Amino acid sequence: MAFLNPHDPDLWLLRLAKRLHHGATVLEIGCGEGFEASALALLGLEVIAIDASPWAIRRAQEAHGNSRVRFQVGLWPDDRSTLGKSFDLVVDIGCLHTVEVSLERERYLKAVGDALTPKGQFYFRIGTDELTANANSVRRRPPSLPVWWELPTGETFVLPAPARGWRPSQHELEAVFADAGLRILNFSLVRGITYPWEYAGIAVREPFSESGV
Repeated sequence: MAFLNPHDPDLWLLRLAKRLHHGATVLEIGCGEGFEASALALLGLEVIAIDASPWAIRRAQEAHGNSRVRFQVGLWPDDRSTLGKSFDLVVDIGCLHTVEVSLERERYLKAVGDALTPKGQFYFRIGTDELTANANSVRRRPPSLPVWWELPTGETFVLPAPARGWRPSQHELEAVFADAGLRILNFSLVRGITYPWEYAGIAVREPFSESGV
């Protein structure tokens, strides 16, 4: 969990969040132990943070119980109906790559679009196999980790290391977002959190007014 949930909040995300108005609403998908969510709340934003792991949510509540974040167990997009509101910012750091079936990716991203306010933005980070500028660089991804799941009864079980995950090229990423009615405003290839290289970007749903960015 420490590897997948670094304690230092994503600086690209904080830069975007500082442009939002005080009291703007934020949803973080797959919040882990809540470090990004807590940092966003400190900026005066109203944050709901969900994660499929009850263990992670419990850790987040223990670590950030005094913050203004509402932590809750939830698996996106199936539990989105329980949230009951729209968001000025939706955040996904390292979750989209786990959706390896194309139709499920489209459903996932369409649900993100439905959750955004008319001028809301979607911040995402996803690992990629896109070639870097240094063609001679050796690209190694970290070893896959086993996944711990906790049942409502408190029982736990361990699944084998997950599959490789979806690591799209720029063209694939743009096409999937477009199919889901989302337009990528900008994205950059950056050193990764989960993978050696990741795309960090911002998308909006169509139609959208550029004046709202």
